[in-house]
Amino acid sequence: MEKIDIKYLCKRFSLDQDEAIGGMRKIIYDQTIDPKNVMSAFYIFLKTFPCSTAECERGFSVMNNICT
Repeated sequence: MEKIDIKYLCKRFSLDQDEAIGGMRKIIYDQTIDPKNVMSAFYIFLKTFPCSTAECERGFSVMNNICT
């Protein structure tokens, strides 16, 4: 993920840019660091994205079943 992408996501979803960029730098430099401790808000935000299109479609299907 590039710095520009991180800045865009932070601006779009009102997250702390400095925490996210600094956290990513720390994680890249030292991969033993836990992302939850370095950039908690950005980490929680990233966990909400589906890993694949199929996972996203399953989520929509479940929401559709709940609504009907």
